[in-house]
Amino acid sequence: MRRTCRPNRPNPRTFFALVAPRAQFAVAARAWDRRELRPRRGRGGHGQGHGGHGRGTGVARRARAGGAGQWTVPDRARVTGIGSATVTAATPVTRADSPAAPDPDDPRSEYDKLLAGDWYRYRLSAELGAITAAGHEASRRIAELYREDPESGLALLRETLGGFGEGADFRPPFYVEYGAHLSVGERSFINTGFMVIGGGRVTIGADVLVGPEARFYTSNHPTEPELRRQGWERALPITVEDNVWFGGSVVVCPGVTIGANSVIGAGSVVTRDIPAGVFAAGSPARVIREL
Repeated sequence: MRRTCRPNRPNPRTFFALVAPRAQFAVAARAWDRRELRPRRGRGGHGQGHGGHGRGTGVARRARAGGAGQWTVPDRARVTGIGSATVTAATPVTRADSPAAPDPDDPRSEYDKLLAGDWYRYRLSAELGAITAAGHEASRRIAELYREDPESGLALLRETLGGFGEGADFRPPFYVEYGAHLSVGERSFINTGFMVIGGGRVTIGADVLVGPEARFYTSNHPTEPELRRQGWERALPITVEDNVWFGGSVVVCPGVTIGANSVIGAGSVVTRDIPAGVFAAGSPARVIREL
């Protein structure tokens, strides 16, 4: 049975730059950009992220019916890069769910909001500041101990993380802000320079190979300037299923799931879900072929 997968679509901007004079290139490139930014049928508009196909996109904006000074707010974010997002749906402003107008009677701490997957403000929480400071210090100590005695460094890593499976290994430096939110499966290997930013849950399965200088970013912010200025953010999980191999310098963005037995090419930026059993590469990463 013939197996096929969607090929990686080249960017004509590269072709324009090679064959066209500068003035013609500028005109052609702008035309291509306008084409890329037009909504696509069945895709819910242009934007990088996982899921949400067929749903409308948009950014947080002032509510037409809600009156001046009120905002529609992100209901579910699609990832565009480190700590950034577009929005697949907007909900009417209410005191219960709007980052611009939080419920003053909400008894939860900012950390509890983070854990629930709700919008929160890091800058208002001394607790979150203390957690990330402790994560920074633990990461530094792990690297120091490992150089002196690898077994001691590995022991401290196990104490710091939410889980580190039997036979798993790593190489420092290793940086994680919320150690308890990261779990690594059995026999997985984390190479040097691994970094996890933000409080989203990161679950790495068994037999996963992570190349050097990998970056997992879980923090998400509104694209709406006023909401971002107020300090709102949201932590989205990252899930890596079993037997995935990451090449060096891969970036994984908030909310992404990578299916079992897949390979991510070096230097890729993964902005959306990757299915199981494929080779994906590029920025943003796209499926190149099935394995």
